[in-house]
Amino acid sequence: MSTSEALKWYGISMQGLHGDNKAPRPSIFNIIETMKWNAYENVKGMNRVKARKEFVVHASKALREHGFKTEHPQKDKINAAYMKCVADKIASGESKEEIEAESHKADAAKALK
Repeated sequence: MSTSEALKWYGISMQGLHGDNKAPRPSIFNIIETMKWNAYENVKGMNRVKARKEFVVHASKALREHGFKTEHPQKDKINAAYMKCVADKIASGESKEEIEAESHKADAAKALK
């Protein structure tokens, strides 16, 4: 990856993490920090969610190109557990609203822990 490409993704990652750059411009004598600051400034105004998504898509692609896996190692197990849960909920005869209400209660309880 070229320096300019790395700086581009640095700017996008910072925008996704922090929103618009509010830091003062570094000294012109601090070349590296100035280049990073400029890269961050170049994406000023970009939506944070868009920046995060763009960065994750790029990072996932780069990881795959270098032989890394980007899926959870237990993806099949997680999917099977989820499908069993869905099947159990459907078999219970509860309405969609009842199932969603129960799910929201569980989420709220987890958030309080």
